[in-house]
Amino acid sequence: MEFADLIEIRELVQYQHVVAAVACLGERPMRYGELGTAISEWTGSRIADGELTRTVRRLEAGGLIEVVFDDGHRLLTLTPEGHKRRQKAAALGQVLREWPEDGGEPDQQR
Repeated sequence: MEFADLIEIRELVQYQHVVAAVACLGERPMRYGELGTAISEWTGSRIADGELTRTVRRLEAGGLIEVVFDDGHRLLTLTPEGHKRRQKAAALGQVLREWPEDGGEPDQQR
């Protein structure tokens, strides 16, 4: 493993609500309140308004989302970088789900 790999993994999972937001917005663009509801449903616990605001700011600062307007409504949508982040997080999740319970090495048949 390279040190750069660790940095990328940390970036993927550093903030649980960012991961949740990227997963939810990968389904469809959402309004701010819809995203809060979706994150709460996805994680199983309510996201506080302040945390939702911080999460959206992190997403914007990271270039993972952009704001578009549809019929006068402000929608949050993933950027191409956001879609890449979603795919990487999904791939990491897949590897973790496939990892043997006994802690041994997973099959390398890919």
